[in-house]
Amino acid sequence: MSKSPLVHDPRRRVLPAKSELISPVPPAASTSFLQCLSPIDHRQSRPRDLQKHPRFWDATGDLILQIQNTLFRVHGSRLARHSRLFVGASSASGQKQVDMDGSSLPVLALVAPSDFEVLLDAMENAVTYHKETPSFQYIAALLRVSTILQFTEFRQFAIHILEQAWPSSLAAFSVNIPWPEHAAATLSLAKDCSVPGVVKRASYTLLMTLGFSCNPADLEILSKEDIMVLCRAREYLSRAWLLAAVVPDNSPCQHPGSPLNSPPTPGHLHSHQFSPPSPTPQCPGVQRLQLLNPVGLADFAHNPIPGLVLVAAVALRLKEQGVLCSWCYDRKWQEVMGKREEIWVGLDQVLGLIP
Repeated sequence: MSKSPLVHDPRRRVLPAKSELISPVPPAASTSFLQCLSPIDHRQSRPRDLQKHPRFWDATGDLILQIQNTLFRVHGSRLARHSRLFVGASSASGQKQVDMDGSSLPVLALVAPSDFEVLLDAMENAVTYHKETPSFQYIAALLRVSTILQFTEFRQFAIHILEQAWPSSLAAFSVNIPWPEHAAATLSLAKDCSVPGVVKRASYTLLMTLGFSCNPADLEILSKEDIMVLCRAREYLSRAWLLAAVVPDNSPCQHPGSPLNSPPTPGHLHSHQFSPPSPTPQCPGVQRLQLLNPVGLADFAHNPIPGLVLVAAVALRLKEQGVLCSWCYDRKWQEVMGKREEIWVGLDQVLGLIP
C-alpha cells in the first residue's frame, strides 16, 4: 500500500482570502462548508511562488491544476470519468491563470491541497482502501473534496465508512466506535457535507462526555447552534433516565400460570422464550432500590441507553438469585427495553433529525 498522504487537521477549515474566482470548475453542491469559503488571492500565487507536488506531478499529464500554491499535473480524462466538472477542463485555455508547458491551469479555489492529494491517492488505491479502512482524517478529507468536486463514487465510499463507524440504529449501539475522539469533528463534517446518518451517534458520544468533549479544542469546532442542540439533548436524556430508572415500580407480583413470550434482547440478558414461571416464595416484585443501588443513578444521567441495559441485568441477577419470579423479571425487562427504545427514537426530534 502506498504511503498515506499528509492531511490537515479536520477540525481546522482552510479559509482562503477573498478574491475573484478564476476556475473552469464551478462550485459544487450547496453546503454550509462551501458557503463559508472564499476563493484564494491570486496576487499571492505568482509563478515563482508555485510548487510542483512531489508525488502527483505526471510528466505525461495534460492538465495542470493549481490549488493555493501547489501545482498538480494529472490526466484530465481520468478526472472527467469521475466528475462532470472536469469534462473539457484541459482545453479551457480561456481560464488560464498561468501558462505552463502549454497546458491550461485551472484554479480550484474551494479545495485544500492536502484534500486533493487524498482524492488522487484514493483513485490510485481504491482496491486497497476497500480492504483496509483509512484513518478518520483521510476519510474526512476524501468526503470534503469529493463533495466539492462531485466525485460521487468516492463521496459514497466516504459516507459508507463513516456510517459504519457511527451507526444510528439502536441494535448497533453496542458496536465499539473506532473514532470517539473525533465525535465533534464528525458532527461538524456531517453538517457541512450533508451526511445526516452519522449525526445521532456522534452527538450521543458528545452527550455522554462531561463538557461534551475531553478536548477543549473540540468545542471550537462546534457552532453555537450545535452547542444549544446538545444542551437540549442532554436535558432530554437526563429527564428520560430519571423517569425510566427512578419512578417506583409498585406493581404487585401476580405469579401467572402461563408462560410469557418476550422478544430477543441485546447480549445475553434474556432468552427468546421463558419457560412457565415457577412462583418465588414471597416475591417482593421489582423495587426501585433493588435496581438502582447496584447501577448507580448519577453514572448514567447523560447515558441512559447502556444504563437501562444494566438495570435489566440487575433484574436478571435478582431472578437468578431467587429474589424475583420469572413473571416479575419478564415484565420489568419488557418495560426497560421499551423505555430504552423510546428514548433513542425520541432523540431524533431533539437533535433536529426529523423535519
